[in-house]
Amino acid sequence: MDANHTALPSQSAIMQDKEKKGAAAAPQDADVCEDGRDKWTSRVSFWLAAVGSAVGLGNLWRFPYQCNKWGGGAFIFAYFVALLTLGMPLLTQELALGQKHRSGDIEAFGRMNKRLRGIGLASVIGAFGIVTYYMMIIGLSTVLFFESFIVPLPYGGEGGNEYWESVLGLAETSSSSNNVMSGRLYLATCLCWLLTFICIMRGVKSASWAVKITMPLPFLLLLVMLIKGLTLEGAGQGIREFWNFSNWEELGKPDIWVAAIGQCFFSLSVCMGVMTAYGSYNPIKQDIATDEKVIALLDIGASLLSGFVVYAVLGYLVATSCDKGDSECSSEFYGTASVGLVYAAFPTAIATFAGSNFFGIVFYLTLMLLGIDSAFSMVEAVTTVIFDSDLNTYRLKWSRPKLSGAICLIGAFFSSLYCFDTGLHWLDIIDRFINEYGMVFIGTLEAAACGWFYSYDIINSKIGLVSATLYRGGYFFGLILACILSFSLASPVEVLISPPGETPLEYEYQFTGTMGEDSWIVGFCVGIFIWLVSIVMAYLYRSEHAKRNLSFGKTMWYIVGWENVDVLRDFINGNGVGDEEWKSMKYTTAGECFALVRSATIGFWWGFFIKYWIPTVLTIALMGTMRNDRWNGYGDYPTGHLVVGLLVFLAMVFVVVIVAIFPQLMTQKADETGGRIAKQEGQDSDAVTDEERVELVSGDKAQPKPVATNVEEEPMETAENGGDNPDFHD
Repeated sequence: MDANHTALPSQSAIMQDKEKKGAAAAPQDADVCEDGRDKWTSRVSFWLAAVGSAVGLGNLWRFPYQCNKWGGGAFIFAYFVALLTLGMPLLTQELALGQKHRSGDIEAFGRMNKRLRGIGLASVIGAFGIVTYYMMIIGLSTVLFFESFIVPLPYGGEGGNEYWESVLGLAETSSSSNNVMSGRLYLATCLCWLLTFICIMRGVKSASWAVKITMPLPFLLLLVMLIKGLTLEGAGQGIREFWNFSNWEELGKPDIWVAAIGQCFFSLSVCMGVMTAYGSYNPIKQDIATDEKVIALLDIGASLLSGFVVYAVLGYLVATSCDKGDSECSSEFYGTASVGLVYAAFPTAIATFAGSNFFGIVFYLTLMLLGIDSAFSMVEAVTTVIFDSDLNTYRLKWSRPKLSGAICLIGAFFSSLYCFDTGLHWLDIIDRFINEYGMVFIGTLEAAACGWFYSYDIINSKIGLVSATLYRGGYFFGLILACILSFSLASPVEVLISPPGETPLEYEYQFTGTMGEDSWIVGFCVGIFIWLVSIVMAYLYRSEHAKRNLSFGKTMWYIVGWENVDVLRDFINGNGVGDEEWKSMKYTTAGECFALVRSATIGFWWGFFIKYWIPTVLTIALMGTMRNDRWNGYGDYPTGHLVVGLLVFLAMVFVVVIVAIFPQLMTQKADETGGRIAKQEGQDSDAVTDEERVELVSGDKAQPKPVATNVEEEPMETAENGGDNPDFHD
C-alpha cells in the first residue's frame, strides 16, 4: 500500500469538485505531484539524481579494467550490445513501473500480482547489502581526501602504493584476522552515512538540491584530471591501449559477454529498486522514453571519460616506471583492477605531479561524490518501499527523517563489519554473490514478471487460461532444460594455465569434455522443440471463444506475442507523443518506424526484449556463472567463507519463493480493495484506482473498462468491449 497515495482526494471529492464549475482551482503545492505524492523539484533534478545513481565508482575503475582485459574495441562493442538489449529496456521498465504505479519496487510488482512482491523485496535487500559495503569504499576515499591536505602526501614516495592497505589494516587473507578495526576508516564511513542521511532525510525534496552539487562537480573534476593526464608523458600510449580495436576475436568468447552484462547492470543501477523509486516521484504524464535515453547516454559518457582519465595516467606510469619494451611491467600497470587502480596506482602517479596535493584532493573528492550519489540512491530505494508500505502507513507511522535516520543507523552498524582488517576480503565475497548472482537473478525475475504476468488477464481473456498456462509453462520448462543440457554436456577438464617455468603450477577447469563447445547445439535444439510443442498445445487448447472469434494470425499473436507488455508501452509512448496520437500510430508500419527513431517513444521490439530476450540471456548467464564457480571456486577463499556470501544470495531467493507461496505475508490494503487506494482517517469512503488517478492527472474522461473477474467465464467480445481489436486492454 502506498502511503503517499492516501493523500489523494477521494472519488466523491473529485465529483464534487467537477460540479463546482467556475470555482477557482485550489493552489497546487509545487513540491508534490497532482496525486499528492512528493516530486522532484525539476526534471533536471531527476536526471541528475538518476545519472548520479548510475554513475559511480564502477565507471571509474571497473569499466577501464574490462576494456584492457578484453581489448577496448571488443569490450565497448559488447557493452553497447548489452546496454541496448538488456540495460536500457530494463531501465525503461523500472522507470515506467514506478511512475505509473506511484510506488517503489515492492508495490510496483505487487500491483502485477500479489505473489510477486517478493521480487521487489529481494531487490531492496540486495541494494541494502551493496550500500553497506559500498559505504566503506567511500569512507576509504574520504580518509585519503582529508589526508591529501597533508604536505608531503602520506601516500607519496616509496611504498606509497601500499598506503591504502595500512589505512585498512588489511590482513593477508580472509582467515588471518586479528580482530582489529581501523578507527579512522570507520569514522570516515560514519561521516559518509551522515552525509547520505542529510541528502535523503526529506526524500526527493532534499535529494533534489543535493544532486545539484554531487552530480555536476565530479564531471568537472574528471575533466580537470583528464586535462592534467593528457599533458603527461606516455599519455598517448595509454589512450591507445584503452582505445584498442585490434582484438575483435575476443567477441567469440562467452566470458566477454558475461563481463559486459555485469558491467551494464552494475553501472546503470538497475535491479536495485533505485530507478523504480526515483520514477515514482515524477509527474505521472512525464516523458519516460527520453528520461531513459538521457540517463543511459550520460552513464556511458561517464564511463568513456573515466577510461580516458585512467589510461592517460596509467600510460604515464608505464613511461616513467617501465623500461622500454618491458611488456610484463606495462601489462602489470594496464591490468590493474578494482581498488588497486584508484588506491595504489593512482596515488603513485599523483604523488609525482607538480601540485600533487591539489590533484590528490581533486581525485579523491571525485571518488567521494561519485560514491555518495550512488549510495544515497540505494538508501532512498529502501526508504521508499518501507515508507509506502502499510507497515509504515498504519502501524509505525514514521516520518521520512525518522525512517531515513533509522535505516542509516542500521547501515552504519553493518558497514562496521567491513572496517575490520579482513573487511575487504569479505566485501569481495559478498559483492560476488549479490552482484554476479543476486542482481542477475532479480533482473531475470523482473523482466519475466513484466513479460509474463503484467496485464496477463488480456491474454487469458483472449485465448483462455489453459492455453496461456500451457504456453508459459512450456516456454520456461524448455529454457531451463536447454540450459541444463548445454552446461552438463560440456564436462570439466583440468587444464594447466601457468606460463612455462612459473611456479607454483596453477590449474583451472575448462568445460571442453564430452561435447565441449558444441554442447549448446543439443540444448538449443531441445529448447526450440519444447517451445514449438508448447505453441501447438496452446493453440489446440485455446478457448471456444477464441476458436469462434479469432483468426489464426491473431490467435498466434496472443499466444507468442507481447500484447500484455504493450500495455506498459502504451503508457510510455502515450506520455511521449500523446495518447490519441500514439493510438493512431500503434501497429502501423509508419507509426512503429516513427517510434523507433523518436526519443520520446520506444519501439515494437521493446516487448520482445522484456518477454523473451532478457529472461533467456540472464538465465543462461546466471547458470554459466554458477557452473564456473562450482568447479573453479572464486578467489582463494575457503569454502566456508564463500558459503556466507551464498547465504546472502539464497536469502534473496528465499523471500521471492516464500512470498510467492504465502502472499498473505505481505498483503496490503490495496489487495483488499482490488487495487484501489484505501482511505485514511478523515477521508471519504470512496477510493481512486490507478487508472482513475491517471485520468485525473491527464484530464482524460474516465471510460468504463471491462474486467474479466473469472477467466474461465470469458467475456464475449463486442464492439463495446473491444472485439478483436488488439488495442483492447483489460
